[in-house]
Amino acid sequence: MQDGAEGERDFDARAGSLWPYLQGRGVEICPALNRAAADFKTKARGAAFGYGYNLLVGTRGNDGVKISQARSADRLAIFADCAQVNDFLAPASPDHPMLEEFYYFETNITSLTIHFRHRQRTQVWYADGHVSSVIPFLGSIDTRLPTETVGRLDPDLVTPF
Repeated sequence: MQDGAEGERDFDARAGSLWPYLQGRGVEICPALNRAAADFKTKARGAAFGYGYNLLVGTRGNDGVKISQARSADRLAIFADCAQVNDFLAPASPDHPMLEEFYYFETNITSLTIHFRHRQRTQVWYADGHVSSVIPFLGSIDTRLPTETVGRLDPDLVTPF
């Protein structure tokens, strides 16, 4: 992403870790994410709206993990519906929290970035290729924006080993 103010900088998909595999755009927008909602805040123009990757497997600052090294590919979440509650960057504030797209998830208990927007569930794509609908990890829901369900996955689905 370019430097600049939130919502005004351009997103460059070619810099993303999936670009070598996709070689294009078109799979990055979840139709269930209401970007027109009054409480939605855009991070960047042209951003990938709605999906995030498992930071413990991905390549953000490290080489990632080979899926063949995972304990169980059918229990390892690779992608999920993601968003976060922002109350720290304008136009959001502590008195006016907003939902914004987010790009990864992990096991850190303060990283509430899974968006359960499909009837209080999220869609998870696993390392073996199957997809399932998953409920939030117990006690993980971010309460700052009660109109949205943002929280975490069960850590056992995120940790590769």
